[in-house]
Amino acid sequence: MHIEAGNTERFARNFKDSRELYIPKVYWDYISKSILVMELIEGIRMDRIDEIRAWDIDPKEIALLGLLGYSFATVLGFWLILSIFRSGKM
Repeated sequence: MHIEAGNTERFARNFKDSRELYIPKVYWDYISKSILVMELIEGIRMDRIDEIRAWDIDPKEIALLGLLGYSFATVLGFWLILSIFRSGKM
């Protein structure tokens, strides 16, 4: 789980100035080979559309932000792998 924890922190650094996205803190002292421990954050599940609307939040905007974040992470991951491969470290 150390790789996943590192990726989470890298993602958090990339979005540290974002007002729309919050990445939970990773608790490194409690991580093991098969367990990843992160900060518990309060929120509304994405499948509870009526609750999201009750908070005057546009579900389409949430979906778009999720898509953009996922796309960014995918592209970033691709470029990291490509740069490692090109540097001869793979």
